Amino acid sequence: MDDHELLDAYVREGSEEAFATLVERYLDLVYSAASRQLSNPDQAQDVTQAVFVMLSRKAGSISRRTVVSGWLYRTARYVALEAARAENRRRIREATMAEMSETTGSDSAPEAWKRISPHLDRSMDRLKESDRNAILLRFFQGKSFREISATLGIGENAAKKRVGRAIDRLRQSLIRHGIKDSSAVLGAALTAFAIQPTPSAIASLIPAAVCHGTATAASVQILTEGALQMITWTKMKTTAACVAALLVTAGTTSVSVYHAQIVQNHAKLQQERREVQTQS
Repeated sequence: MDDHELLDAYVREGSEEAFATLVERYLDLVYSAASRQLSNPDQAQDVTQAVFVMLSRKAGSISRRTVVSGWLYRTARYVALEAARAENRRRIREATMAEMSETTGSDSAPEAWKRISPHLDRSMDRLKESDRNAILLRFFQGKSFREISATLGIGENAAKKRVGRAIDRLRQSLIRHGIKDSSAVLGAALTAFAIQPTPSAIASLIPAAVCHGTATAASVQILTEGALQMITWTKMKTTAACVAALLVTAGTTSVSVYHAQIVQNHAKLQQERREVQTQS
C-alpha cells in the first residue's frame, strides 16, 4: 500500500496497523531531521512523537497530491524550531535569574515582585508603545534579541539597546511609587512572575465561545461591550485632541501672519512720512 492508501485506511477504518506502517516507514526520516536541528536527543524524541501525533490528527485533510515524506519533513522542521525557541526562552529565564541572584540575592525576585506587581500595569501604560512592546517581547514572552530584532524590523544590537532603554524607563516610572529596585532585579522579577498559567477551564471556554457561538456569561458580555465602548471613546478623544492641536497651530500661524502684516504696513507708512518731510 502506498502512503495515501495507508492514510485512507487509518482515517476510514481507524487502522492502527496502517498508521504503524507509516510510522515505521518514516520514523528515521523524522528523527534524523529533528536531531540535526536540536542538540538534545530527548528533545529530538519529543519532536518526533509530536510530528506523528500531528499526522494522526491531520490525516484526513492531507491531499492526495501531497508527498507524505515532504509533509513530515516540513512538520518536523516547524516542531523542532518551536522546541528550540522554548529551550531558548528557558535558558534566558535561567540566565536572568542567575544574574539577579549573583548581584542581589536569590530571594530578591519574589520580594521585588510583591513591590512591583500592584503598580506594574499603570507604569507600563505610561511608556511609549515602542518601549512597552520591547519589554513585552523580552520579559513577558522570553524572546531572544534575534527574535526581537526580526519582530521589530531592527538590528540585533538596536534591539538590545531598545530593551535596555525601555526597562530603564519602566524603572523610572516605578520610582514614582517608591520602588527603587535596579533594572536587573526588575527584569528578573518580570521574567519570573509577569506571566502566570491560565486555568485550563478558561482555555477550553474561549474557543467554544469564539468559534462555536457558545453563550458566554452575562458578566463577560458586559465587560466586552464596556471595553469596546472605552476603546471607541479613547479613539474619539485622541482624534479631538489632534484636531484641537491643528486648530491652535493654524490660529497661531494666522495671528503671526497678521502681526507681520501690521509691522510691515507701519514701516511702510513711516517711510512715506520721511519722504514727505524730505521733499518739504
